[in-house]
Amino acid sequence: MIPRRRALQPIIDRITVWKGLDLFRNCTLAHPYLTSDGKLIPPTTIIRRYGVPAYHAEVLLLLRLVHYAVLGFLSGFQKEFLAVWPLSDKDDPPLDPAPGIDQGKQIDPELRRVLAAVDAEIKREGLAIDQTFGKEFESRLRPLGEQR
Repeated sequence: MIPRRRALQPIIDRITVWKGLDLFRNCTLAHPYLTSDGKLIPPTTIIRRYGVPAYHAEVLLLLRLVHYAVLGFLSGFQKEFLAVWPLSDKDDPPLDPAPGIDQGKQIDPELRRVLAAVDAEIKREGLAIDQTFGKEFESRLRPLGEQR
């Protein structure tokens, strides 16, 4: 396993560029938004200060790196893995978007459809979202350097 681990080191090195992955995992999955001393920490603080994938391209890269790391590791256990292979669903038809979208170009139309329904419900309920508040909220979510 040691030679395999050494061979996979470039993948591990690239993943560990994101120094905050362990902290993000601990604070979001294991201990919901709490630091080790029990203080509340917002997820954006972890993303900005400690460095975790924030852009879709980074997330996709991380997923692909993990995919190849798992393949590289499991190939060292090929005999054992192939023994349980019949339990997999490899002969099942490909997954559908269930229900959803399967291409990035579908995001905007789907988002517009859903938000139009929300807008109609907000009006029907006699509610409103203050435009100043909405702009401030949006500005806090926009990645650094991005302008509209």
